[in-house]
Amino acid sequence: MKNYTSFIKISFLGIGALLFLFFTSACETKLRQEEKSIEEKSNEEKAKINNKLPEIQSIPFDTTKFIKNNRIEGKYAFLSKVVLKPEDFKYMSKGALRIVRNEIFARYGYIFKSQDLKDYFLKQEWYKPIFRNVNRYITDIEKQNIDSIKKYEGLNPNFAPKKQFEVFLDLLQNNKNIPVLFAHSYNCNFYDFLGPYITTDSLLFDFTSKYKYIVYSSYAPCDQCEYNFYIRKYNMNGELIDTEPLNLEGGITGGHISLVEHPNKNTYKITFEYINSDVYDEDNQDYTPADTIIEICILKLDNNENLTIENN
Repeated sequence: MKNYTSFIKISFLGIGALLFLFFTSACETKLRQEEKSIEEKSNEEKAKINNKLPEIQSIPFDTTKFIKNNRIEGKYAFLSKVVLKPEDFKYMSKGALRIVRNEIFARYGYIFKSQDLKDYFLKQEWYKPIFRNVNRYITDIEKQNIDSIKKYEGLNPNFAPKKQFEVFLDLLQNNKNIPVLFAHSYNCNFYDFLGPYITTDSLLFDFTSKYKYIVYSSYAPCDQCEYNFYIRKYNMNGELIDTEPLNLEGGITGGHISLVEHPNKNTYKITFEYINSDVYDEDNQDYTPADTIIEICILKLDNNENLTIENN
């Protein structure tokens, strides 16, 4: 009887185990089917998305071309060609020199760690952050200039951009010599061998408190190259806001500009006088002598210190 009872217990245990295995297997099978169904749906969705997306092609980046093109970009591109002299650092603040020095690295696509430098150069259209180290691209001339700039960063005082711009305006108004770096800081490039040369001519409306307007002339270094004139608008920190070309016919060498301020001080009459180029006459096989051209612009400033230009 005892053996019979043990047999019954064992039998029930065996049947229970079999039932457990059966249900477990059934559940696993069902789970695998559900997972397979989900995966198939997911693949279908991915396929739909991929069919909608345009094919993305990998475009190789030409590092050599980028570096070659960027060597002529920025305010201080001439630092790749000319070694700075001690007198070139006059009037430049410590902060301004830091920008000058780092522009050399920026032209080669250096990724800046300092947030202020990152913010500044990301505003420059030509800048592209690519490399964490650009030392292999720096030329010997650039290395000399970097060392010199570092030296004067430690020597020159640090003052606000507004104060530095005031010094620039004072030099301009009094027809004093403007050092190279200082001039380039305000968009002159007469020391740049890339041309055209850009120089300041005159400060307009010196009483203004919101903006400053400066007449610039642009000309290429050749005997038969045209002069162009335009006005640049700056805020009081010396940041360039806008450039307005003066729609003149243009001329050749001998350009001259004269300004007459009206009594109300809100109007200027600008007279441009320059020599036009000789014109070749095919019938006579000779050149027609050049003419002197005179053009006049009237500049008016409204109460908000915004400028309008009228060509006569």
